[in-house]
Amino acid sequence: MYCECFLKDDMEEKSRILLEKYFKNNANFINVFYDLSYSQGSGAMIEFDLLYNKKHCEIKNYGHYCHERSFEINSDVDLTDKEFSRLNKKIISMNEELEKFGYQSIENCISKEEAIEILEDHNYFSNGEIFE
Repeated sequence: MYCECFLKDDMEEKSRILLEKYFKNNANFINVFYDLSYSQGSGAMIEFDLLYNKKHCEIKNYGHYCHERSFEINSDVDLTDKEFSRLNKKIISMNEELEKFGYQSIENCISKEEAIEILEDHNYFSNGEIFE
């Protein structure tokens, strides 16, 4: 299926584009994490290094989930509360944009018939009821 073959590459490419959009040339992509299953804890987040207000920061995945808030900010110099708040909001917005892109990519590449087949393979009927 297209999504399984190309989604990772598409998410990585979109991550690089978003880093450029939000942080110009001050960010270096490391990795992208995503779970686009429409369940609790699903979403997307980007790991990257950043030079922010002349301070080196690492944005890393944190916890068992991978959604817009599942990251921690590590800096070699303490960020002020204002800097931390602004950076945190920026990262969340960027990750939300990546998540939206991921879901749209899946929706655009899978037919209704394929979706029903996948759901039935996982014990769901096309009407959403669980097969018992």
